[in-house]
Formats: sequence, C-alpha cells, structure tokens
Amino acid sequence: MSNQNEYEKLKKVWYTKLKESGFHDIETKDDNLSGGTTNWRFNSKFTSRYSHQSKQEYYYQANQFLSRFNFDSELHKSIWAYHVEGLSIAEIVKILKSLGKYNYKRNTRNAKTPSINTVWRLIDRYRKIMKANLE
Repeated sequence: MSNQNEYEKLKKVWYTKLKESGFHDIETKDDNLSGGTTNWRFNSKFTSRYSHQSKQEYYYQANQFLSRFNFDSELHKSIWAYHVEGLSIAEIVKILKSLGKYNYKRNTRNAKTPSINTVWRLIDRYRKIMKANLE
C-alpha cells in the first residue's frame, strides 16, 4: 500500500470523527475560507495581491520616514534603514554583530550585542511613531 493511500484512509477516518463531533471546517476545496458568523468567503489569491500592495505602501512610507525623521541615534537610523530594505530582524541583528555596532545601551561598559527582542522593540517603536505622523 502506498503512502498516499494510507494518508487518504487516515484522512477519511479523522474527517469522519471531526464531522461527528460537530466540527465545521472553514477551508473549502477551492482554496477559499467560508463560515463564521458573517458567512464570508476569503480568497487567498485576493489576499496575496492585497498583501503585496499593503507591503509596498508600508515600505514606501517607511522609506519616506527614514529620510525625514530625526532618529535618536545613527544606530537607530541604521536599524530602521535595514528594516526598510526588507531585512528580517534576525538578519539585522546578525549584521550589527558583524559590524560591531552594538553600543545600544547608554552604559557602554556593559554594552551587549543587540538581541532580536531589542531590535524588534526598536522597530516597533519607530513604526508607531511613523503611523502617528501619518494620521
């Protein structure tokens, strides 16, 4: 018996158990979502287009913010610039570690390499400032 046949058998057993328990799957066979209190349908092809447009607008605004905003330090500006380029937070931390740009704390004797959490909080802080400036 092939793995595909075993998978289909097991899938049928579990879908039967789920149906008997009252579970209603909101995923349909045509890559849509349905159900919920409003009975809406959600097409993944639409969201990927919408998501791409939203990301494009966000990064455009973030780039404008980079050129116009007076950041607290050059390090903060560099972190935001890496963010605007689309780098992940982990990639930003890796770059900062490799460059030795990690005197993030005021007390440089106890300066630590920036953590993912530190960089995330910094980006989130400037994201909120950017959003407030847009409103």
